[in-house]
Amino acid sequence: MPLPRARALHRVLLRVTLSAAQVYAWVFIFQFFYVRYGSIAEGIASVVLTYALAQVVTILLTPWTARALRHGFRRLMVYAVLLLASAFTVLSASFAGYLGGFGWGVGLFAVLMGAYRALYWVPYEVALVGQAREVLPSRTRYAAEILVAFMPVVAGLLLTYGPVSPIVLLSLAAVLSVVSILPLSGMRDVHEGFVWNYRQTFHELFSHSRRRMTLEAVMHGIEGAALLLLWPLVVFILLDWSYPMLGIVLSVTYLFGLFIRSLFHTPLSRASSSTLALLAASAWIMRLTVGGAVGVILVDTYFYIGSRPQQRGIDMGTYEQSADNTTFVDEHTALKEMGIALGRLLVCLLVVMLIAVMSVPLAFMIVFLCAAGAAAYSIYLGRSV
Repeated sequence: MPLPRARALHRVLLRVTLSAAQVYAWVFIFQFFYVRYGSIAEGIASVVLTYALAQVVTILLTPWTARALRHGFRRLMVYAVLLLASAFTVLSASFAGYLGGFGWGVGLFAVLMGAYRALYWVPYEVALVGQAREVLPSRTRYAAEILVAFMPVVAGLLLTYGPVSPIVLLSLAAVLSVVSILPLSGMRDVHEGFVWNYRQTFHELFSHSRRRMTLEAVMHGIEGAALLLLWPLVVFILLDWSYPMLGIVLSVTYLFGLFIRSLFHTPLSRASSSTLALLAASAWIMRLTVGGAVGVILVDTYFYIGSRPQQRGIDMGTYEQSADNTTFVDEHTALKEMGIALGRLLVCLLVVMLIAVMSVPLAFMIVFLCAAGAAAYSIYLGRSV
């Protein structure tokens, strides 16, 4: 099996897994803390700090994993997916009561998710006769994308079958994660050099010559944390804590965006930086006015089509974010991954500080306004010379 086919099958299986389980896993953690403390504010602060722990792990491990790419991508990809499967297994076992205190399971889940994000690098080139060539992005595989799009609603319906449903969903996600490793055996391995040592990588991240690149990555991370963690929690609460409704909203939004974005691809590709920045920022401001499922779908579809988040490495199907959109890997990609994680960490700390001194709605309003500014500024930085 050549690399493109093996990678494509692996990516489909992994994206199906993440689409079905990732958002719900963080929702489960929020609900656990809400029940434990009896307060939405405490629940939000606790799940945000858990998410922050995952970002710290990613920042600390990324220089080491990037340097390990000289030994090949495939081994790291296998380890990363095993860590992802372990994360879902730990959370499932915690719900089942096998790990004693649920808090320990949540903390370990965050550590494993951060390690998965640090180890998961996707190769972009194939070694051919002593040279390397880039694998060109293929056309959208609508069958695979539709399958990914339907997974949230399938998972949401599964979660209506009693108190053991979260355990079943997380267990299935762990199994499917392991299954996604199988195609990697047919993938030709690729090696990538990395010139910096561990300490030097952090020095380069904050060096003056790379200040613009780091700032852009941090802006991406600020928007990413608000979009991939905080916004799903807000939607879940707005929809009366309904798993099926959350799944329907996520699935319908991605399906709408999938089929409508082709109509606007050409005009948006020619749009100016100021236009795209305005579209991205306005979507976040519109989120402040949303009050139900229809509003969420319309605003998220507008955001998905108008601001082109995929250009900023955001996969709306799986609610994941990666530097360079998994199309390039070098020293700068590692710095961008660290910058994204740093931006997410900053948002988490901001949320905790705001919730400590004001109401949850006001705190989210401020954070979403910050996300609007970060989205607009990152577009400006990315498209300007």
